[in-house]
Amino acid sequence: MCQVCSTGIDSAGATSFQTTGSGILAATDVIVASSSQIASVADINTALVDQLDSGNFWYLSNGGYTSLGLPSEISFGFPTSGDFASTYTESNGFAAATATQQEAARLAVQLWDDLIPVSLVEAADGNTADIKVSTSSTGVSYAHAYYPSRADMQTTTVDRISGSVWLREGHGNFNNPSPGNYGFQTIIHELGHALGLDHAGNYNGGSPQYGKTSDGWMFAEDSYQYTVMSYFTASNTGADWFAGTSLRAQTPMLYDVMAIQQIYGVDTTTRTGDTVYGFNRNDGHRIFDFAVNAKPILTIWDAGGTDTIDLSGFSANQTLDLREGAYSDIAADLSSNLAIAYGAVIENGVGGSGDDTITGNDAANVLSGLDGHDILTGGAGDDSLLGGAGDDILRGGDGYDIVTIDAVSTEVTIAEANGTLYISGADGYDTLFDDIEAVQFRDTLLTYAALLGEAETAQDEVFDFAAAAMFSYGGTAQDVSVTTLETGSGSLEIGGNTWKLFGLDYNVTENTVLRFEFRTSAEGEIMGIGLETDSSISKNLFFQLAGSDSWGTGGFSYTGDGDWQAFEIPVGEFFTGNFPYLSIVVDADSGAAGLAEFRDVQLIEDAAAPVDPVDGGIRFDFTQSTIGSLADQGETVAAIERTDNSFLFTGNGWKTFDLNYEVTADTIIRFDFRSSVEGEIQGIGFDSDGRTDADEFFQLAGTQSYGISGFSYTGDGDWQTFEISVGDYLQGFMTSLLVVNDDDGAKQANIEIRDLVIFEESEGPPSASDETLDLSALAISGYAGQDDRVTALERTEDSILLEGNSWKSLAVGYDIDENSYVSFRFRSDAVGEIIGIGFDDDNSLDKTELFQLGGSQSFGIDDFVYTGDGEWQEFLIPLGEYLSGTKDRIYFAADDDGNEAASVELADIRIFQMDDSPASASDAFAAETPPADILPLVEMLPPDMHIDDLPFIA
Repeated sequence: MCQVCSTGIDSAGATSFQTTGSGILAATDVIVASSSQIASVADINTALVDQLDSGNFWYLSNGGYTSLGLPSEISFGFPTSGDFASTYTESNGFAAATATQQEAARLAVQLWDDLIPVSLVEAADGNTADIKVSTSSTGVSYAHAYYPSRADMQTTTVDRISGSVWLREGHGNFNNPSPGNYGFQTIIHELGHALGLDHAGNYNGGSPQYGKTSDGWMFAEDSYQYTVMSYFTASNTGADWFAGTSLRAQTPMLYDVMAIQQIYGVDTTTRTGDTVYGFNRNDGHRIFDFAVNAKPILTIWDAGGTDTIDLSGFSANQTLDLREGAYSDIAADLSSNLAIAYGAVIENGVGGSGDDTITGNDAANVLSGLDGHDILTGGAGDDSLLGGAGDDILRGGDGYDIVTIDAVSTEVTIAEANGTLYISGADGYDTLFDDIEAVQFRDTLLTYAALLGEAETAQDEVFDFAAAAMFSYGGTAQDVSVTTLETGSGSLEIGGNTWKLFGLDYNVTENTVLRFEFRTSAEGEIMGIGLETDSSISKNLFFQLAGSDSWGTGGFSYTGDGDWQAFEIPVGEFFTGNFPYLSIVVDADSGAAGLAEFRDVQLIEDAAAPVDPVDGGIRFDFTQSTIGSLADQGETVAAIERTDNSFLFTGNGWKTFDLNYEVTADTIIRFDFRSSVEGEIQGIGFDSDGRTDADEFFQLAGTQSYGISGFSYTGDGDWQTFEISVGDYLQGFMTSLLVVNDDDGAKQANIEIRDLVIFEESEGPPSASDETLDLSALAISGYAGQDDRVTALERTEDSILLEGNSWKSLAVGYDIDENSYVSFRFRSDAVGEIIGIGFDDDNSLDKTELFQLGGSQSFGIDDFVYTGDGEWQEFLIPLGEYLSGTKDRIYFAADDDGNEAASVELADIRIFQMDDSPASASDAFAAETPPADILPLVEMLPPDMHIDDLPFIA
């Protein structure tokens, strides 16, 4: 039998459950749904979904152990006797579950039942239920469960113990298991095993460490944040679930939903009405009632209707993202604590009284900010945005989007800057971007274009200190005293020991420049100017101009000796986004009070110079492109160096450069890259909307997995050339080039890029030269997701050696016709399973494109056989007789899943036209998107094999 989960330690990086005992393998001849059928989202880790699917499930039978399909019902109950486990140790110390434990188990069962079409029903007699929940003082260290088997069968000992859940009798965690505590999460976890879910990694007891593959850790998402079947706390993946005490998952989480639906199918009847989650909830589940459950940590599955998440009772600043698979930060002191399941569509979002950020999805959303300075962003649908009271920022996205302002159109003031509208009135001072189509006032609906025509031009206006609202900044510890304060329409004189904010509301882009004049006759300790998002001090948003202490961003020093000095600070190179405040600091905790004067303060948009075109594209000049940052990524910049053809970045950040390039199917990017300190995510990409998007990013290095893979840096600190066929992965207008050096932990990673060009390969592959392929110069990467275990890889200019179990590809573009040939020398001293050479244009396995030269298995064209017995053998293959069309890579197979001992060496590779002089492809490009892993064949059980004959699972 399979006992899943026993005692362990609940802490970061340590186990919370343990598995002991042996296991039942259920029949595997029924497939209900695959992860690709549940949702088609690029960033789903399907390998984790498959890991959670143990292959065991409840099934119908005719008395044997062959599945006849899924049952319509699975029963659960609470035994009053341990007789059903009479041959197991647990029966010796059996104790019936308490009333409190039964109540918690019923709620947990209901949460699983919401996800699948098979009904989970409580049995009249708990002693004969499929899933039996009990406690015991023997054989149970903490908690464990047995995998499922035949439904509604109690014939054998195996039937009776299968799917049973055991809690340690008398353990404190189970005295009062309730949503949010560890005992309740444990019950959800054990019921997951009883339904057929496995752990999230290759561990089964002990104390594995997060990130340590030798302990069985496999996936970056392996934490409670993503699955209750994990051993690791949510903090390992960046979530903060501590609010005075450590909190735990209250429902099955994001990947649990996908995995259980992969096994049993998708429940399309769960909450199909117009459901409200949160405050004013109407779904009947107290766990989704935030008036009762004030610290929610949950995933929402919803099958239909027009639904709403209502956060109106919360006063903290919150982030609500309605997109499927997205996490939100709701309630005070928590982050990444609410997820929307893949396949669930929530149409509407309501914020609270804090400064909230609400993001819509592809449906027609109604987003309401209520009070506070809110940021509302619609998705692809026709959205309605209601900012509410406060100074709000409103973006529509695609679709026909309408903003509602609770004022008469003639009673508001409308200004315009750079195509952005600023509307002040009864609701506050709202910023509307040009992806809004119309504004609904109390009296009329006006189009955005009509409002632009009525607006006063606000661009490049001098900041009016006298008219702006002024606030304290940083609390009483910073805003101590003001000895001088004089505000004019375009000037400010301020002295003392004070930190002040002035109402602003400006959307900083990569082109934004802060222009002003400044002078001081008493510097104090810190003196300068900046922008702020709230009243907490932010060092990276502040520019120090003078002072004896060092704080904020330097490089802008006052040297006027009491006279006025003009400054122009390209703030868009340091940060972007909307900022409601201008900050002014005159800090003098000790000594004489400081005195500062500012005048003619302006925020202007200064468009960058165009990039230099080359070969129908651009030769990138890093000094001429404005540098910025993605607004949703924090950063710590240790060093930035730019020349006309290179960029070096040390620290932690996601940097953007003005690009404005239309990426087509033929677009190629070529550059040199090196890194001497690896971070978490390092690479290059494109941006079209100021947000992180894994589909627009090519990862080159890093300990974490993010973006498009297949382009690995192997230079060990030296330069490596990359050429990426961008158009194979993304197309459309890209506003920015993105360079990522993400290192949230150490903040010491570095990357350097040089000689970057972007061009169109509209005329087909580059012309061939009459040289042998330079194998050391071509970009190398894994091929078709088959590059598993490389024990040796060596390259020279004219040869390549592979050992282990490996498929490698080199970026070589060539147009094959009937006169095309390839010649090379080949040798191998270990046969392996599949050995050969091939050509490809889509990074997927195709045996009609591989010339198999050797191997114990048959895969590919077998007209060219290696017989050299470890010695060199020359091959000449008429490519045109087998292949045709443009190929963008040549690949080598050294496949040996069993022994990892395959050895392949090729040399003097030439691709040429027989009617021309021998030639090789040059200026090659790589373009790789690993598809889903090709699954190994699994030996099926003979139909008459009894379950007791099956091997145990430890």
